[in-house]
Amino acid sequence: MSLQLTLTTASLHNVVIANEADTIYFDIITPEWETHLTTVRRLNTITRSFDVVGNIRNLGDKLDQPIAVSVYGREFVPADDFLQRVGGSASGISQWRFLDGEGGSYAWSAPTHHQVELFNVSDGMDAGRSPVAVFHPHKRYLRVGMISHHAHLEVDPSIMDSLDMVIVSLLVFERRHRAGSL
Repeated sequence: MSLQLTLTTASLHNVVIANEADTIYFDIITPEWETHLTTVRRLNTITRSFDVVGNIRNLGDKLDQPIAVSVYGREFVPADDFLQRVGGSASGISQWRFLDGEGGSYAWSAPTHHQVELFNVSDGMDAGRSPVAVFHPHKRYLRVGMISHHAHLEVDPSIMDSLDMVIVSLLVFERRHRAGSL
């Protein structure tokens, strides 16, 4: 059974990503006075405080152009090194790979404009493998009105240990996907 994490807004710059019970709660903030830096924080349910998971450095005030990523307080690395493009798969769809820091390797792909999938590629990529996470973007009334269906991320429980890295990589990938720079 997959876990569903809902995004509260259509923006990827100021959004909360959480499950229904708020036991998993990520707060993504890009302050108006500091548009070059997005901070990803996770709520620690034991201490009731936020832990900084990562930072995304943007190209000036161009929020859809992430240029560097820092995870768990480490040095910033170029976004192209954090999320590396891998040649097209058998279906001709390119993949964007990242390492979770625990020895696992994952790859995002966008088979359609309306769906983004994450695969565990630690053991190679099999054609019949099912995704471990699927991101569904928001839907609007008549494509321009208010949001009729919030975006959500369906996550397989097997990747819960890597969820911090999945969220940070999703933000980088989806920003590029929305900007059309993939």
